[in-house]
Amino acid sequence: ALSFGDADKVFIMDIYSSARELPDVTISSEILTRRVNENGIDATYSQGKNETLKLLTRNVKEKDIVLTVGAGNIFHIHEDLIKALNG
Repeated sequence: ALSFGDADKVFIMDIYSSARELPDVTISSEILTRRVNENGIDATYSQGKNETLKLLTRNVKEKDIVLTVGAGNIFHIHEDLIKALNG
């Protein structure tokens, strides 16, 4: 949760175990969001790509830097975000 210390705003989507891992019940997106907030960082849990895209579209301002970090295809969300921001 401390690794987000320099962020102004954090959106956390669902965390999934890889096919090679057993689910870890000690961590979830909700738990991580709560811990990030407890460390004074503005974090929001977001369920899925569509909700995250809506949140980003409402919150991203000109000259903001947006990082998408995760496994799978989350890095593609930037394409939809650019389209949404450009009208």
